[in-house]
Amino acid sequence: MRWIDILTASLSNLLRRKLRSVLTMLGVVLGTAAIIVTISLGYGAEKAQMDQMESSTDLKMISVYPYGGFGYMDDSGSAGSGSSRRTTRITDGVIQEIRQIPNVSAVTPLVYLWGPEFRIQIGKLEHPWGTQIAGVFPRDFAKMVELTDGKYFSAAADRFDVIMTRMTLLDYRDPKDRNPSTIDPWDFMVENPGEILPLPEGINVLTAPIDADFGYYNYDKVDDYGVPERVSKPLKARIVGICNLTWGMGGGFDPSATYVSMNWVRKFERDNRALLKEMGFDSKSLSNYQSVYVQAASVDAVQDVLTSLKDIGVNFSSPMEWINQIKQSTATMQAFFGFIGAISMLVAALSIANTMMMSINERTREIGVMKVLGCKLGTIRVLFLAEAAYIGLFGGAMGVSVSLALSYALNNVAWLQELVNSVVSTGSYMYGGETATVSIIPATLALGTWGLVIAISVLSGFYPAQRAMGLSSLAAIRNTE
Repeated sequence: MRWIDILTASLSNLLRRKLRSVLTMLGVVLGTAAIIVTISLGYGAEKAQMDQMESSTDLKMISVYPYGGFGYMDDSGSAGSGSSRRTTRITDGVIQEIRQIPNVSAVTPLVYLWGPEFRIQIGKLEHPWGTQIAGVFPRDFAKMVELTDGKYFSAAADRFDVIMTRMTLLDYRDPKDRNPSTIDPWDFMVENPGEILPLPEGINVLTAPIDADFGYYNYDKVDDYGVPERVSKPLKARIVGICNLTWGMGGGFDPSATYVSMNWVRKFERDNRALLKEMGFDSKSLSNYQSVYVQAASVDAVQDVLTSLKDIGVNFSSPMEWINQIKQSTATMQAFFGFIGAISMLVAALSIANTMMMSINERTREIGVMKVLGCKLGTIRVLFLAEAAYIGLFGGAMGVSVSLALSYALNNVAWLQELVNSVVSTGSYMYGGETATVSIIPATLALGTWGLVIAISVLSGFYPAQRAMGLSSLAAIRNTE
């Protein structure tokens, strides 16, 4: 008996009992759809969280701290463990060592000028709390932070060129304006996801006249209201660039700081050492760094860089650590969803086995005649296994089609998205109520599940096929049922 004859006969037997075959396939359809759709929710949750992270932080950025310093982690954490070395001071020599790590594209310390109060007035606009100055390495900073306007500052030590963030600039106000128009950065990001923060209206920050100084408060002299006298020294400042830094997950540059060249910070400290010492500024922070940023050449290279940082013996934090937690969480979620789908598939498999057993009971005489006529036992087995495979083949195909339709609905029907988000808590709702993709069905998931369903269908028909092979030919022919 040829293969084509076997397959044709199997299909003909299924079509002979259409209602029963359709009901059995319906169970397979539901089982297939349950597996694919539930697992697709896990993929959607992972993508939503990854998109949220990528929009709020640079995945290539690593924050590095001295061992036992700020951001300290003990051996139970990832930072510093795995190496007997303990780097308690990050100096220029350690930074140079970090630069030698393969796939490190940029390294810069971040040094705040704590103590003096810096004020930068832009035209008529002033910041109500002053400006926090932070020193960085210019060339490395240029690789790490993208500007939206202007240019990067040079490494010149005698020029107070600054780069400001759009978030900081939104806090600038005209002190004489009683009803200033204000934009809250957080509300703007919620209502306008993906857009950069606006600049103050009615002024060109890069060309407006700048009046800057630094000072301190003399508490020995207070006015009638108890406000101390502010002693200040003028600075010749220039805003050369603007960036769109915002607070993000897993670390990153401070969006409330104003950035300058580290060379200028060092010269400023030398020129005002006595005054800064009185204000409590530690000059050692210019050579003993408490916070360093490292940028990997690519996202794929981050893990190798982290391993090398462990060998150097420093502490660190990286958004990739968040990503690993997200992947573990979504893997657990997908396993749970897959278990739910597997239960549905188990019910479908039992339904296939029951259908095949009923088919054997109904065709006992037919099986007996086939044996008497010399049909091989293997052919009889293949005949019934082919019927089971057809159920999985057609039922799985329809299940994949139903899954794709449900996935489309989940990604485009608002109330379904709200339902999934409330029940599963996928975090797929982004800023401003914008919805991310809730369900993702990769080709590997669809085709893999389809193949799995066919395999389960064949296995479900294996016992009935074996039973058909074991029937006595004479007993089968005498069977009048």
